[in-house]
Amino acid sequence: MKHINNFFRKRVLKLSGIVLAFFMSFQMTYAELPATVVDIITGSDVHTTLATAVTEAGLVETLQGEGPFTVFAPTDAAFDALEEGLLADLLADPTGALTNILLYHVAGGKVFSDDLSDGMTITTVQGQRAKISITDDGVFINDAHVVLANLEADNGVVHVIDAVITPGPATVVDIVVGSDVHTTLATAVTAAGLVETLQGEGPFTVFAPTDAAFDALEEGLLADLLADPTGALTDILLYHVVGAKAFSTDLSDGQEIQ
Repeated sequence: MKHINNFFRKRVLKLSGIVLAFFMSFQMTYAELPATVVDIITGSDVHTTLATAVTEAGLVETLQGEGPFTVFAPTDAAFDALEEGLLADLLADPTGALTNILLYHVAGGKVFSDDLSDGMTITTVQGQRAKISITDDGVFINDAHVVLANLEADNGVVHVIDAVITPGPATVVDIVVGSDVHTTLATAVTAAGLVETLQGEGPFTVFAPTDAAFDALEEGLLADLLADPTGALTDILLYHVVGAKAFSTDLSDGQEIQ
């Protein structure tokens, strides 16, 4: 038992030392609070990729502003864990998807760890929400673990996370066009002029036939529908859409949906 206790004591001391060193790498150089959240990021040895991404996306000046901002900052290891080639693709188009993802890591206000609660959602600057979970393993935002919290600057606070979090699709159209098995549906929605409608505020529930479902139609029928997209095709497509956000748990046997 004595050996076991010594083992765990050493493990705890080792972990404490790692956390302390990690914390000191951010804080030792500051006699007072850093001016901005950008200063915390650029002053960190484990956020070089994030610093590069923020610069490439043209967000430095924004995050040096009055704020306040709460930044969930992925480490270099978090970016390294992305699918091969993805980071390079994002950096190649910095004002597009990269900016969208970065802004999903930022919330308005100075939100400290004590302000977080299990199950709460945070509205990001990108516009979509991220979910906070608090378990025995720690604090998480979506699937990213907050490994170091409450690095404060004059214009905000930074929480270090171990994964890059990504926003969900903005609209039901994004889900359809991003699917490998809904190419025919995407073509049909575009031909029928329904893209802008389904990109609207909604909410919408779409029952989305797969490519195989369209292939199973009577021979020549799909071609005929696409030849007159604002007629029968539009009627059929709209029959697959409900004007509400209906999850599977909202459905019951025998229910009719309008």
